[in-house]
Amino acid sequence: MNKLKINSFVMKTVRLIGIVAGLLVALGSYGQTNVTVAGNVVDENRQPFPGVTVFVGRPLRALGTTDENGNFRFSVPPNSTLVFRIIGYQEQSRKVGSDRESLRIQLAPDANALEEVVIRGYQKRSKELSTGSSFSIGGDKVQDIPVANVEQLLQGRVPGMNIQLNTGAPGFRGSTQIRGLSTISMTGSGNQSFLQPTSPLYVIDGVPMDADRATEYGFQQQGPGISPLSLIPQEDIANIEILKDAQATSLYGSMAAYGVIIITTKRGNSPIPRVRYTHNSFIKTPPKLRETLGGNLERQLKLKQIYENAQDFWDLWDVSGSPMLSDSLNAYWNNSTNWQDYYYRTIYNQSHNLAIDGGDQLFNYKANIGYFSDQGIIRNTGFSRYNANLRMEYQPADRRFQIIGSVTGQLGQQSV
Repeated sequence: MNKLKINSFVMKTVRLIGIVAGLLVALGSYGQTNVTVAGNVVDENRQPFPGVTVFVGRPLRALGTTDENGNFRFSVPPNSTLVFRIIGYQEQSRKVGSDRESLRIQLAPDANALEEVVIRGYQKRSKELSTGSSFSIGGDKVQDIPVANVEQLLQGRVPGMNIQLNTGAPGFRGSTQIRGLSTISMTGSGNQSFLQPTSPLYVIDGVPMDADRATEYGFQQQGPGISPLSLIPQEDIANIEILKDAQATSLYGSMAAYGVIIITTKRGNSPIPRVRYTHNSFIKTPPKLRETLGGNLERQLKLKQIYENAQDFWDLWDVSGSPMLSDSLNAYWNNSTNWQDYYYRTIYNQSHNLAIDGGDQLFNYKANIGYFSDQGIIRNTGFSRYNANLRMEYQPADRRFQIIGSVTGQLGQQSV
């Protein structure tokens, strides 16, 4: 008996030691879940660099920014990689181990960003020599999603730019504000009054186009109209630049009081002729709509409510006074119309673009022809575009003069 008690005591002791050891291991691993990383970020002159954003993980997740002295302190998972970013400087990455670490990061200027060519008026110059506030987007950034108006893809990409599509119909232009709206002014009176337009000036291949001149688009007064960018295929855009400050007004006059959007189309740059064909197919579906009752389902619901809430026999007798509820031959008894199906629809759209280009610095050419169709999910809305253009440039080696020839044909058709 004593031997059994001793064995039982030993087993309990061993089990208790195992539990304690397991808890210690678990606590130790829990304590190593995150690693505290602190450090300092400096610029090329070894001066504290405030405002640098620190990211971690895949996909990258922002942890925060450095303080006014360039210091940072974060808790991150072990063996993770920290990424340090700020506009105008090269990105830096640093891997963190499993122990607490102290880092010192030095960022170097991004020479490529300063050498980037921007458009100023009718001249090209490097961004390093440009003093105005501008933002540039490459053409490859706006070719992933087929849209009727490429301006929609600028929303969320350009700081401070707000685009509102008032009608939602494909091809129509909305209100675009580059620097925000501080005042509201009215033009006209009575039924002929409308808000003073605050749209930016569009410059397409050096040609200014004021989108607020409604008469150019078949309107007697200001209205939604067709956006100038709706007539340009996405595949033909090389660069989009947005001018925000007073520099735009100094270059283009009063028409640029609300900013400028400069669109540069592609040029031929292949020693041998190059043929490219782009096709997009996409489906649009309406959002989840409100569930409705009609016909016999509505009749059954009304009868159920009457039966459950009737106070006496006469309340039930009133059912016979409504043909919709009592007459099985009534047309409303078994018929129902889902009006949402008459209003919304699921549609299939497509686009085609064929481009041929070639040339060198002396002579280059480009031609393309395209078709785009975007029928809206709301019936009787849609936009179709047919475009064809040809452009040739000749510039001798001495660059004393330049000859440019361009022929463009664009047709935009809206469904009404």
